[in-house]
Amino acid sequence: MKTYIAEVTALRERVEELEAQLAAITERVEIGVEWLSRRWGLTRKQARILCALSTGHIMSRDRLASLGCVREYTDVRNIDTTIKHLRRKMPDIKIKSMYGLGYMIDGDELKYVRAAMKPPGDGMDAMQ
Repeated sequence: MKTYIAEVTALRERVEELEAQLAAITERVEIGVEWLSRRWGLTRKQARILCALSTGHIMSRDRLASLGCVREYTDVRNIDTTIKHLRRKMPDIKIKSMYGLGYMIDGDELKYVRAAMKPPGDGMDAMQ
């Protein structure tokens, strides 16, 4: 019984630690979204998609929608339209369409997007 209580306590502490890490990441993403919106004149939806694509992973429409890039009651095909608008506003960033999989940014464009997300003097480099 004591072992069980110790395991549960350890798990609770781990969950609290992970929740704190998630809150910190969420805050950083929101700061990045706000900065991209102001600096580049993007809508919040466009900035959220750009932040999601800054991971360097292929992101499906459904995944982008689940990350809050579109409203619940909106068709996920609206992601395509938002990507099209993003491509027009930021032609230097090549958002690749991966047929049947989704969208991604890689290479030099990925470095550029990540740098563009950081407000000047925010100290994010020290956090990574």
